[in-house]
Amino acid sequence: MNKLKYTAIIFAVIGIIMFVAVAIPVTVQVVNGLNMTALPGGATGTSATVINLIPLFVALGALVYVVVSVITG
Repeated sequence: MNKLKYTAIIFAVIGIIMFVAVAIPVTVQVVNGLNMTALPGGATGTSATVINLIPLFVALGALVYVVVSVITG
């Protein structure tokens, strides 16, 4: 392996650590602290479900980041 590939792997690992240790917990805390009734029209039903799925979307973004980093090397 060349030096560039090792660098890409290190950056991918650092990126995953940042997502798992920082981005996802902060997103969960923000969503849990959100006053959904204060939103225009209130957030019920589908709107509340989408808001509660935001941490999952962040995690999926992290997974896509890793896959792209590994494929592009």
